[in-house]
Amino acid sequence: IHQEGLILQQLLKQINPREIWKAVDQLIQADRVYIGSFGSSYAAGYWFYYTLKQMRENVIISSPSGFLSEDICDLNNRSVVVTLSFPRYRKESLMLAKFAKKQEAQIIAITNRQLSPIGQLSDITITTEEQMESSHHSISSVISLLEVIVAGIQMRDHKRISFRQQKLE
Repeated sequence: IHQEGLILQQLLKQINPREIWKAVDQLIQADRVYIGSFGSSYAAGYWFYYTLKQMRENVIISSPSGFLSEDICDLNNRSVVVTLSFPRYRKESLMLAKFAKKQEAQIIAITNRQLSPIGQLSDITITTEEQMESSHHSISSVISLLEVIVAGIQMRDHKRISFRQQKLE
């Protein structure tokens, strides 16, 4: 618990509010959001997918082992791809990012370091545990970071979210 507390304190110190707000705005304005979350990051990606799907339409998620070309072939310059990628980095994340770049989609990377393979390809890179030296990556910092993004979306897009909630009910 102490180690998790240190990780969350580090996240608080390193978080860049400008990058968070840019990501929030991109996610609100996108015509579709594709979440690429592979391997061990799939649990956090699925939580984000489920939460975002409650707030807006056109949200799609990869499977834990890859993505379908049918799901990504319609990405365009109004689309956003959110990729969660942590050590041991999965090649599927890079393949998805490269394809999304060709389709002119915006890429938001949630990763552990700015210079991670996916961080170097993304338009917006939001990091967790940048200064932490550990062989274990904490899912709590990833979920906390996604919670911050969700809170920002709720703050800025509350009218559309309320309308969607009414439709869902």
